[in-house]
Amino acid sequence: MRKFLSLLLLVLVMVSSLALADAVVEGSPAPDPLKGGYDDHKNDDGVLISFATGNQYVVLPFINRSEYYLDTNNPDKAQKTTVNVRTEAYIPCYLKMTVLGNQGKTVIESFGPLAFGEHGPVGNYMLAFDNEIGGFLNENWELVGHGKNAELAPGKGYYIHGCDIFQVDVYANDTFKYEVISAPLANINADTSGTADKALNLQMRSKIDNGDWGTTETFAAAREILIAQRPACSTLTVQHQFRVPYLLTTAHGKYQGQVTFKAYTI
Repeated sequence: MRKFLSLLLLVLVMVSSLALADAVVEGSPAPDPLKGGYDDHKNDDGVLISFATGNQYVVLPFINRSEYYLDTNNPDKAQKTTVNVRTEAYIPCYLKMTVLGNQGKTVIESFGPLAFGEHGPVGNYMLAFDNEIGGFLNENWELVGHGKNAELAPGKGYYIHGCDIFQVDVYANDTFKYEVISAPLANINADTSGTADKALNLQMRSKIDNGDWGTTETFAAAREILIAQRPACSTLTVQHQFRVPYLLTTAHGKYQGQVTFKAYTI
């Protein structure tokens, strides 16, 4: 009986061993409850790395973490500094007037503001009206003769011509005006006690920049005649011709006055 039990026990142990061998072949071995996780870290390399991103991983939540520029040496993102300086230039005004005629030439230049240039009258340099010099004109400004004893009687439509045509050249680097100022010639020694004219009305016509002669202007009273206005850096050339009447009411004698050529910036 005992031999049978021993044999039965041996058979059970062998069957159990075979069943365990089949289990090892078919799957993982059952863990050893005593061994536990003993072998879990035997292949570790001693380095642990953990990485994650998100707004939950901040210490100072108010710091801007968007709309930033990564500072790198990029020519397309070069920096720049600019200083704007207001620049001004002040060009002084300049005015030049040249008067040419009757064997004389006067040049006046004005440099800068409040520089007023004036010349004359000088000695015997004058605009003379004399039958021996300028001679006589008709109504159309045509010369009809001259001489000490020229046989031309006074009458309507006759005049005594000035001693020359006067040419005035003006340049300015500012807008300028050019005028002629005069008045009737005053009686000096003529007998005007009767019906004779008390003064001699001066007449003038002008030619601008080689154009046609303009209308006749009469200085029956003191007046300023605007000849031309020009923009800055312009040149103006004007010729003037003068005459006085030789009428039946024009008394023999001397008359005197003044003609002023005036250029000024505005």
